[in-house]
Amino acid sequence: MDRKKETGDSTRIVKEGNEILIIQANTIDRFTRGTGEFRQKQLINLKDESVVETIWEEEGKTIRLDNHPFKEKTIKKNFWRRLSGKLITLEQTLGDSWNNQVVGQLVELYPDDPNGAGYAIAKRLTAVPADASLKIRISNGDWITLRYYPKTNINSIDYRPAIRIVNDKFSEPPFYIREDSFLRLKEVVGNLEKAEQKKNP
Repeated sequence: MDRKKETGDSTRIVKEGNEILIIQANTIDRFTRGTGEFRQKQLINLKDESVVETIWEEEGKTIRLDNHPFKEKTIKKNFWRRLSGKLITLEQTLGDSWNNQVVGQLVELYPDDPNGAGYAIAKRLTAVPADASLKIRISNGDWITLRYYPKTNINSIDYRPAIRIVNDKFSEPPFYIREDSFLRLKEVVGNLEKAEQKKNP
């Protein structure tokens, strides 16, 4: 296989036998860096969509919220309400904090990463009941369920093994999020439980 770079161009030309492939340089360069380049670290990947409903379940408690996103002078905003218990409209800062925690979750470690301890261990760690789960409905109709399993420690770092399930059908292999990320999520959940009706200005 011959590869050559066109001078002053962002394309690569790959020749294999009689076949010639012309491709963007950044695409072919990604192939040389391993599978990590192609993995989506963001658990909730939104383009023009929004999160419109969440259901948090932990230790027999359920907290259900919905969101009615809107635009104000071309700026996208959220309007979160807590539906479980007494129905209330959330203060903007609390709703934004919840939205940011939900969409900001990242995969920190995959089991087959060099420090990942392997899939056999990850599967064993997720073969027990989950400590908590978060169901997320996206404005395009998709449901994403995240299940969080008991804390573990890999190379002196605390992680939460987790699984993502799309539309209750497709369950992805386990991965790890940072324990501090999970604790921030739980902290906001605690604030949601204690929240009172938004005060009108």
